Amino acid sequence: MHSQLWTIVGASGLSLIAGYFIGNTQGPKLSQSQTAIEQSSHSHTAASYIERQSNNLSSSKHTSLPSSARGRAELAIHHAKAKLDESGNMMMDFGTFAEVWSTVDSLSSEELHLALQSLEGEPEMDQSAMMLRMMLLSKWGETNGQAAAEYALSQQEGSMRNGMSLMGCMAAWIKVDPVAAEAWYEKNQDSFKGGMFGRGNIKSMFVRGLAKRDLDAAFKKIDFSKTSERNAAVQTVASLVAEEDLRDKVVAKVLSLEDAQLKQKMFERMIGTLSFHDINTATELLDQLKETDPENIKKYQERLLSGMRRLDPEKAIEYAQTEITDPKERVKELRSSFAQFAESDAPAAQAWLDQQSFEDKDAFYQRASSNQRWQNPDKAMEWALKIGDDDKRTDEVVNVYKRWTEEHEAGAQLWLNTLDEESQAAILESIEEN
Repeated sequence: MHSQLWTIVGASGLSLIAGYFIGNTQGPKLSQSQTAIEQSSHSHTAASYIERQSNNLSSSKHTSLPSSARGRAELAIHHAKAKLDESGNMMMDFGTFAEVWSTVDSLSSEELHLALQSLEGEPEMDQSAMMLRMMLLSKWGETNGQAAAEYALSQQEGSMRNGMSLMGCMAAWIKVDPVAAEAWYEKNQDSFKGGMFGRGNIKSMFVRGLAKRDLDAAFKKIDFSKTSERNAAVQTVASLVAEEDLRDKVVAKVLSLEDAQLKQKMFERMIGTLSFHDINTATELLDQLKETDPENIKKYQERLLSGMRRLDPEKAIEYAQTEITDPKERVKELRSSFAQFAESDAPAAQAWLDQQSFEDKDAFYQRASSNQRWQNPDKAMEWALKIGDDDKRTDEVVNVYKRWTEEHEAGAQLWLNTLDEESQAAILESIEEN
Protein backbone atom coordinates (compact mmCIF):
# COMPACT_ATOMS: atom_id res chain seq x y z
CA MET A 1 0.00 0.00 0.00
CA HIS A 2 2.87 2.34 0.80
CA SER A 3 3.98 2.12 -2.83
CA GLN A 4 1.07 4.47 -3.47
CA LEU A 5 2.22 7.22 -1.13
CA TRP A 6 -0.31 9.88 -0.47
CA THR A 7 -0.26 13.06 1.50
CA ILE A 8 -3.09 14.46 3.57
CA VAL A 9 -2.84 18.22 3.91
CA GLY A 10 -5.19 21.13 4.39
CA ALA A 11 -7.92 19.28 6.26
CA SER A 12 -9.30 22.35 7.96
CA GLY A 13 -10.32 22.45 11.57
CA LEU A 14 -13.78 23.45 10.39
CA SER A 15 -14.29 20.19 8.51
CA LEU A 16 -13.14 18.20 11.53
CA ILE A 17 -15.53 20.04 13.82
CA ALA A 18 -18.40 19.66 11.36
CA GLY A 19 -17.69 15.97 11.05
CA TYR A 20 -17.70 15.53 14.79
CA PHE A 21 -21.01 17.31 15.34
CA ILE A 22 -22.75 15.42 12.55
CA GLY A 23 -21.78 12.28 14.43
CA ASN A 24 -23.07 13.82 17.68
CA THR A 25 -26.53 14.79 16.56
CA GLN A 26 -27.71 15.28 20.09
CA GLY A 27 -25.34 18.19 20.69
CA PRO A 28 -23.59 19.03 23.95
CA LYS A 29 -25.47 18.65 27.18
CA LEU A 30 -24.81 18.15 30.88
CA SER A 31 -23.85 14.63 31.84
CA GLN A 32 -26.34 12.67 33.89
CA SER A 33 -23.83 12.46 36.69
CA GLN A 34 -23.39 16.24 36.80
CA THR A 35 -27.13 16.80 36.68
CA ALA A 36 -27.67 14.30 39.48
CA ILE A 37 -24.98 15.90 41.61
CA GLU A 38 -26.60 19.29 41.20
CA GLN A 39 -29.97 17.83 42.04
CA SER A 40 -28.61 15.98 45.05
CA SER A 41 -27.41 19.23 46.58
CA HIS A 42 -31.10 19.95 47.16
CA SER A 43 -31.92 16.46 48.42
CA HIS A 44 -33.29 15.69 51.87
CA THR A 45 -32.61 12.90 54.33
CA ALA A 46 -35.04 10.04 54.67
CA ALA A 47 -36.29 11.53 57.93
CA SER A 48 -37.33 14.78 56.25
CA TYR A 49 -38.69 12.85 53.28
CA ILE A 50 -40.85 10.70 55.55
CA GLU A 51 -42.00 13.82 57.38
CA ARG A 52 -43.04 15.40 54.08
CA GLN A 53 -44.86 12.22 53.10
CA SER A 54 -46.57 12.16 56.47
CA ASN A 55 -47.83 15.69 55.95
CA ASN A 56 -49.03 14.81 52.46
CA LEU A 57 -50.70 11.59 53.51
CA SER A 58 -52.37 13.10 56.57
CA SER A 59 -54.44 15.27 54.26
CA SER A 60 -55.67 12.22 52.34
CA LYS A 61 -59.00 10.64 53.22
CA HIS A 62 -57.94 7.17 52.15
CA THR A 63 -54.46 6.48 53.52
CA SER A 64 -52.01 7.31 56.30
CA LEU A 65 -48.30 6.86 56.86
CA PRO A 66 -47.45 3.66 58.81
CA SER A 67 -45.78 4.47 62.12
CA SER A 68 -44.17 1.04 62.51
CA ALA A 69 -40.52 0.22 61.78
CA ARG A 70 -41.68 -1.88 58.84
CA GLY A 71 -43.68 0.98 57.42
CA ARG A 72 -40.76 3.38 57.69
CA ALA A 73 -38.40 0.84 56.16
CA GLU A 74 -40.71 0.14 53.21
CA LEU A 75 -41.27 3.84 52.57
CA ALA A 76 -37.53 4.50 52.58
CA ILE A 77 -36.95 1.56 50.21
CA HIS A 78 -39.67 2.80 47.87
CA HIS A 79 -38.07 6.24 47.73
CA ALA A 80 -34.51 4.91 47.31
CA LYS A 81 -35.39 2.36 44.64
CA ALA A 82 -37.35 4.97 42.69
CA LYS A 83 -34.29 7.24 42.64
CA LEU A 84 -32.03 4.41 41.46
CA ASP A 85 -34.52 3.37 38.77
CA GLU A 86 -34.59 6.96 37.48
CA SER A 87 -30.81 7.04 37.04
CA GLY A 88 -29.69 6.32 33.49
CA ASN A 89 -26.04 5.78 34.44
CA MET A 90 -26.17 3.87 37.67
CA MET A 91 -22.51 2.89 37.87
CA MET A 92 -21.30 6.50 37.73
CA ASP A 93 -24.24 8.51 39.06
CA PHE A 94 -22.65 9.69 42.27
CA GLY A 95 -25.31 12.33 42.86
CA THR A 96 -28.04 9.70 43.06
CA PHE A 97 -25.80 7.54 45.25
CA ALA A 98 -25.43 10.42 47.70
CA GLU A 99 -29.18 10.98 47.86
CA VAL A 100 -29.97 7.29 48.30
CA TRP A 101 -27.28 6.91 50.93
CA SER A 102 -28.84 9.75 52.95
CA THR A 103 -32.06 7.72 52.93
CA VAL A 104 -30.35 4.49 54.02
CA ASP A 105 -28.23 6.30 56.61
CA SER A 106 -31.30 7.33 58.62
CA LEU A 107 -32.57 3.78 59.20
CA SER A 108 -32.14 1.91 62.47
CA SER A 109 -30.70 -1.60 62.69
CA GLU A 110 -34.20 -3.08 62.85
CA GLU A 111 -35.36 -1.01 59.90
CA LEU A 112 -32.31 -2.00 57.86
CA HIS A 113 -33.16 -5.66 58.45
CA LEU A 114 -36.77 -5.13 57.45
CA ALA A 115 -35.74 -3.15 54.38
CA LEU A 116 -33.48 -6.00 53.25
CA GLN A 117 -36.26 -8.52 53.78
CA SER A 118 -38.52 -6.44 51.55
CA LEU A 119 -35.97 -6.80 48.74
CA GLU A 120 -35.71 -10.59 48.94
CA GLY A 121 -38.36 -11.06 46.26
CA GLU A 122 -36.54 -8.83 43.75
CA PRO A 123 -34.79 -10.54 40.81
CA GLU A 124 -31.17 -11.28 41.63
CA MET A 125 -29.85 -9.39 38.59
CA ASP A 126 -32.02 -6.28 39.09
CA GLN A 127 -29.39 -3.52 39.24
CA SER A 128 -31.36 -1.10 41.41
CA ALA A 129 -32.14 -3.79 43.98
CA MET A 130 -28.57 -5.05 43.90
CA MET A 131 -27.15 -1.58 44.48
CA LEU A 132 -29.64 -0.84 47.25
CA ARG A 133 -28.95 -4.18 48.89
CA MET A 134 -25.24 -3.35 49.00
CA MET A 135 -25.93 0.04 50.59
CA LEU A 136 -28.23 -1.45 53.21
CA LEU A 137 -25.76 -4.18 54.11
CA SER A 138 -22.93 -1.66 54.29
CA LYS A 139 -24.90 0.55 56.69
CA TRP A 140 -26.05 -2.42 58.75
CA GLY A 141 -22.44 -3.63 58.90
CA GLU A 142 -21.52 -0.33 60.56
CA THR A 143 -24.48 -0.49 62.95
CA ASN A 144 -24.53 -4.17 63.88
CA GLY A 145 -21.84 -6.09 62.04
CA GLN A 146 -22.61 -9.55 63.38
CA ALA A 147 -26.33 -9.33 62.67
CA ALA A 148 -25.60 -8.09 59.15
CA ALA A 149 -23.07 -10.85 58.49
CA GLU A 150 -25.39 -13.57 59.77
CA TYR A 151 -28.19 -12.24 57.59
CA ALA A 152 -25.83 -12.27 54.60
CA LEU A 153 -24.99 -15.91 55.25
CA SER A 154 -28.69 -16.74 55.36
CA GLN A 155 -29.00 -15.85 51.68
CA GLN A 156 -28.74 -18.60 49.06
CA GLU A 157 -25.20 -19.95 49.33
CA GLY A 158 -23.06 -19.43 46.25
CA SER A 159 -25.46 -16.97 44.64
CA MET A 160 -24.49 -13.49 43.53
CA ARG A 161 -26.78 -12.13 46.22
CA ASN A 162 -24.90 -14.07 48.86
CA GLY A 163 -21.52 -12.81 47.66
CA MET A 164 -22.64 -9.20 47.30
CA SER A 165 -24.23 -9.27 50.74
CA LEU A 166 -21.07 -10.55 52.35
CA MET A 167 -19.00 -7.97 50.52
CA GLY A 168 -21.20 -5.11 51.70
CA CYS A 169 -21.48 -5.93 55.39
CA MET A 170 -17.99 -7.33 56.05
CA ALA A 171 -16.19 -4.38 54.47
CA ALA A 172 -18.17 -1.98 56.68
CA TRP A 173 -17.84 -4.10 59.85
CA ILE A 174 -14.10 -4.43 59.44
CA LYS A 175 -13.73 -0.65 59.27
CA VAL A 176 -15.66 -0.24 62.51
CA ASP A 177 -14.33 -3.20 64.53
CA PRO A 178 -11.76 -5.37 62.70
CA VAL A 179 -11.00 -7.49 65.80
CA ALA A 180 -14.61 -8.56 66.33
CA ALA A 181 -15.14 -9.03 62.62
CA GLU A 182 -12.14 -11.31 62.30
CA ALA A 183 -13.12 -13.34 65.36
CA TRP A 184 -16.53 -13.96 63.86
CA TYR A 185 -14.99 -14.76 60.49
CA GLU A 186 -12.67 -17.39 61.98
CA LYS A 187 -15.73 -19.27 63.26
CA ASN A 188 -17.60 -19.00 59.96
CA GLN A 189 -14.86 -19.02 57.33
CA ASP A 190 -16.06 -22.23 55.73
CA SER A 191 -18.99 -20.23 54.38
CA PHE A 192 -16.62 -17.88 52.54
CA LYS A 193 -15.70 -19.87 49.47
CA GLY A 194 -13.26 -18.28 47.06
CA GLY A 195 -13.80 -15.32 44.78
CA MET A 196 -14.06 -11.96 46.46
CA PHE A 197 -13.88 -13.62 49.88
CA GLY A 198 -11.09 -16.07 49.35
CA ARG A 199 -8.76 -16.33 52.32
CA GLY A 200 -6.20 -13.97 50.80
CA ASN A 201 -8.66 -11.19 50.06
CA ILE A 202 -10.44 -11.31 53.40
CA LYS A 203 -7.09 -11.31 55.19
CA SER A 204 -6.16 -8.16 53.34
CA MET A 205 -9.34 -6.49 54.56
CA PHE A 206 -8.69 -7.46 58.17
CA VAL A 207 -5.09 -6.30 58.07
CA ARG A 208 -6.10 -2.96 56.58
CA GLY A 209 -8.82 -2.43 59.16
CA LEU A 210 -6.54 -3.27 62.08
CA ALA A 211 -3.65 -1.23 60.67
CA LYS A 212 -5.67 1.96 60.97
CA ARG A 213 -5.75 1.39 64.72
CA ASP A 214 -2.50 -0.42 65.40
CA LEU A 215 -0.01 -0.69 62.54
CA ASP A 216 2.47 -2.84 64.48
CA ALA A 217 -0.24 -5.32 65.51
CA ALA A 218 -1.43 -5.55 61.92
CA PHE A 219 2.05 -6.38 60.63
CA LYS A 220 2.49 -9.05 63.29
CA LYS A 221 -0.54 -10.86 61.88
CA ILE A 222 1.04 -11.16 58.44
CA ASP A 223 2.90 -14.30 57.40
CA PHE A 224 5.39 -12.79 54.95
CA SER A 225 6.39 -16.23 53.70
CA LYS A 226 3.02 -16.45 51.93
CA THR A 227 2.58 -14.58 48.65
CA SER A 228 -1.08 -13.77 49.33
CA GLU A 229 -0.26 -12.18 52.67
CA ARG A 230 2.69 -10.25 51.27
CA ASN A 231 0.32 -8.86 48.66
CA ALA A 232 -2.15 -8.00 51.42
CA ALA A 233 0.57 -6.03 53.19
CA VAL A 234 1.45 -4.15 49.99
CA GLN A 235 -2.20 -3.24 49.42
CA THR A 236 -2.55 -2.15 53.02
CA VAL A 237 0.31 0.34 53.07
CA ALA A 238 -0.72 1.67 49.65
CA SER A 239 -4.19 2.50 50.95
CA LEU A 240 -3.06 3.88 54.31
CA VAL A 241 -0.39 6.22 52.96
CA ALA A 242 -3.12 8.38 51.42
CA GLU A 243 -4.40 9.17 54.93
CA GLU A 244 -2.45 12.15 56.22
CA ASP A 245 -2.65 11.22 59.90
CA LEU A 246 -1.19 7.76 59.24
CA ARG A 247 1.33 8.60 56.51
CA ASP A 248 4.43 9.15 58.66
CA LYS A 249 3.81 5.96 60.64
CA VAL A 250 3.36 3.95 57.46
CA VAL A 251 6.54 5.30 55.85
CA ALA A 252 8.56 4.66 59.02
CA LYS A 253 7.19 1.13 59.28
CA VAL A 254 8.13 0.26 55.69
CA LEU A 255 11.60 1.78 56.11
CA SER A 256 12.15 -0.51 59.09
CA LEU A 257 11.58 -3.68 57.07
CA GLU A 258 14.59 -5.87 56.30
CA ASP A 259 13.08 -7.52 53.21
CA ALA A 260 14.43 -5.26 50.43
CA GLN A 261 12.16 -6.67 47.71
CA LEU A 262 9.02 -6.27 49.79
CA LYS A 263 10.07 -2.78 50.80
CA GLN A 264 10.56 -1.81 47.17
CA LYS A 265 7.11 -3.12 46.16
CA MET A 266 5.51 -1.24 49.03
CA PHE A 267 7.15 2.04 48.16
CA GLU A 268 6.22 1.64 44.48
CA ARG A 269 2.56 1.23 45.38
CA MET A 270 2.69 4.01 47.97
CA ILE A 271 4.17 6.52 45.55
CA GLY A 272 1.71 5.43 42.88
CA THR A 273 -1.22 6.01 45.25
CA LEU A 274 0.05 9.40 46.38
CA SER A 275 0.74 10.52 42.80
CA PHE A 276 -3.01 10.41 42.10
CA HIS A 277 -3.87 12.40 45.23
CA ASP A 278 -1.04 14.66 46.30
CA ILE A 279 1.83 15.27 43.85
CA ASN A 280 3.94 17.25 46.32
CA THR A 281 3.76 14.57 49.01
CA ALA A 282 4.53 11.85 46.47
CA THR A 283 7.55 13.82 45.25
CA GLU A 284 8.76 14.41 48.81
CA LEU A 285 8.59 10.68 49.54
CA LEU A 286 10.51 9.88 46.37
CA ASP A 287 13.17 12.47 47.27
CA GLN A 288 13.48 10.84 50.68
CA LEU A 289 14.08 7.48 49.03
CA LYS A 290 16.88 8.83 46.84
CA GLU A 291 19.14 8.55 49.86
CA THR A 292 17.88 5.27 51.34
CA ASP A 293 17.00 3.33 48.17
CA PRO A 294 18.82 4.86 45.17
CA GLU A 295 18.86 1.66 43.10
CA ASN A 296 15.07 1.67 42.73
CA ILE A 297 14.56 5.35 41.94
CA LYS A 298 13.78 4.62 38.29
CA LYS A 299 10.82 2.44 39.27
CA TYR A 300 9.62 5.01 41.79
CA GLN A 301 9.80 7.76 39.19
CA GLU A 302 7.69 5.72 36.77
CA ARG A 303 5.05 5.35 39.48
CA LEU A 304 5.17 9.02 40.33
CA LEU A 305 4.73 10.12 36.74
CA SER A 306 1.85 7.71 36.10
CA GLY A 307 -0.34 9.76 38.40
CA MET A 308 1.32 13.15 37.98
CA ARG A 309 0.66 13.35 34.24
CA ARG A 310 -3.05 12.80 34.86
CA LEU A 311 -3.29 15.47 37.52
CA ASP A 312 -0.83 17.95 36.02
CA PRO A 313 0.76 16.84 32.71
CA GLU A 314 2.73 20.07 32.35
CA LYS A 315 4.33 19.47 35.73
CA ALA A 316 5.04 15.87 34.71
CA ILE A 317 6.87 17.13 31.62
CA GLU A 318 8.94 19.50 33.74
CA TYR A 319 9.76 16.71 36.20
CA ALA A 320 10.80 14.29 33.44
CA GLN A 321 13.04 16.90 31.82
CA THR A 322 14.82 17.82 35.05
CA GLU A 323 14.83 14.65 37.15
CA ILE A 324 15.18 11.68 34.80
CA THR A 325 18.82 11.27 33.86
CA ASP A 326 18.60 8.35 31.42
CA PRO A 327 17.96 9.87 27.93
CA LYS A 328 15.80 6.98 26.64
CA GLU A 329 13.69 6.88 29.78
CA ARG A 330 13.34 10.65 29.73
CA VAL A 331 12.02 10.68 26.15
CA LYS A 332 9.65 7.79 26.90
CA GLU A 333 8.14 9.61 29.86
CA LEU A 334 8.00 12.89 27.95
CA ARG A 335 5.98 11.26 25.16
CA SER A 336 3.50 9.83 27.66
CA SER A 337 3.16 13.15 29.48
CA PHE A 338 2.89 15.07 26.20
CA ALA A 339 0.02 12.82 25.11
CA GLN A 340 -1.84 13.66 28.32
CA PHE A 341 -0.97 17.36 27.93
CA ALA A 342 -2.26 17.30 24.34
CA GLU A 343 -5.59 16.03 25.61
CA SER A 344 -6.02 18.66 28.34
CA ASP A 345 -4.50 21.70 26.54
CA ALA A 346 -3.65 21.10 22.88
CA PRO A 347 -2.33 24.63 22.08
CA ALA A 348 -0.03 24.65 25.11
CA ALA A 349 1.20 21.14 24.30
CA GLN A 350 1.99 22.15 20.71
CA ALA A 351 3.75 25.30 21.91
CA TRP A 352 5.93 23.22 24.22
CA LEU A 353 6.83 20.74 21.48
CA ASP A 354 7.69 23.57 19.06
CA GLN A 355 10.37 24.72 21.48
CA GLN A 356 12.01 21.30 21.73
CA SER A 357 14.83 19.93 19.55
CA PHE A 358 13.76 16.28 19.36
CA GLU A 359 14.78 14.52 16.16
CA ASP A 360 11.60 12.45 16.10
CA LYS A 361 8.65 14.72 16.83
CA ASP A 362 6.44 12.38 14.81
CA ALA A 363 6.54 9.95 17.74
CA PHE A 364 5.03 12.65 19.96
CA TYR A 365 2.27 13.38 17.46
CA GLN A 366 1.52 9.69 17.01
CA ARG A 367 1.32 9.15 20.78
CA ALA A 368 -1.00 12.13 21.20
CA SER A 369 -3.21 10.79 18.43
CA SER A 370 -3.39 7.23 19.72
CA ASN A 371 -4.09 8.50 23.23
CA GLN A 372 -7.31 10.22 22.09
CA ARG A 373 -8.31 7.79 19.36
CA TRP A 374 -10.94 5.97 21.41
CA GLN A 375 -12.64 8.86 23.18
CA ASN A 376 -12.10 11.79 20.83
CA PRO A 377 -11.35 10.56 17.28
CA ASP A 378 -11.83 14.04 15.82
CA LYS A 379 -9.12 15.43 18.10
CA ALA A 380 -6.96 12.40 17.45
CA MET A 381 -7.18 13.09 13.71
CA GLU A 382 -5.85 16.62 14.23
CA TRP A 383 -2.71 15.18 15.82
CA ALA A 384 -2.40 12.41 13.23
CA LEU A 385 -2.34 14.99 10.46
CA LYS A 386 0.70 16.64 12.02
CA ILE A 387 2.91 13.56 11.47
CA GLY A 388 5.57 14.45 8.91
CA ASP A 389 6.47 11.02 7.57
CA ASP A 390 4.01 10.00 4.82
CA ASP A 391 3.88 6.31 5.72
CA LYS A 392 3.50 6.92 9.46
CA ARG A 393 0.86 9.56 8.88
CA THR A 394 -1.02 7.19 6.57
CA ASP A 395 -1.02 4.43 9.18
CA GLU A 396 -2.19 6.67 12.00
CA VAL A 397 -4.86 8.45 9.94
CA VAL A 398 -6.26 5.09 8.85
CA ASN A 399 -6.31 3.83 12.46
CA VAL A 400 -8.10 6.95 13.65
CA TYR A 401 -10.56 6.89 10.76
CA LYS A 402 -11.48 3.26 11.45
CA ARG A 403 -12.18 4.10 15.08
CA TRP A 404 -14.08 7.24 14.12
CA THR A 405 -16.42 5.28 11.84
CA GLU A 406 -17.21 2.95 14.74
CA GLU A 407 -18.06 5.88 17.00
CA HIS A 408 -19.61 8.47 14.65
CA GLU A 409 -19.85 7.10 11.12
CA ALA A 410 -21.56 10.17 9.63
CA GLY A 411 -18.96 12.54 11.04
CA ALA A 412 -16.08 10.39 9.84
CA GLN A 413 -17.59 10.17 6.37
CA LEU A 414 -17.98 13.94 6.18
CA TRP A 415 -14.33 14.39 7.08
CA LEU A 416 -13.29 11.81 4.47
CA ASN A 417 -15.25 13.72 1.84
CA THR A 418 -13.07 16.78 2.42
CA LEU A 419 -10.05 14.89 1.00
CA ASP A 420 -9.11 14.46 -2.64
CA GLU A 421 -10.20 11.26 -4.39
CA GLU A 422 -6.73 9.70 -4.31
CA SER A 423 -6.45 10.13 -0.53
CA GLN A 424 -9.93 8.77 0.03
CA ALA A 425 -9.13 5.72 -2.07
CA ALA A 426 -5.87 5.14 -0.19
CA ILE A 427 -7.63 5.16 3.18
CA LEU A 428 -10.38 2.80 2.07
CA GLU A 429 -7.87 0.49 0.37
CA SER A 430 -5.77 0.29 3.53
CA ILE A 431 -8.82 -0.58 5.61
CA GLU A 432 -9.74 -3.40 3.21
CA GLU A 433 -6.18 -4.75 3.24
CA ASN A 434 -6.24 -4.97 7.03
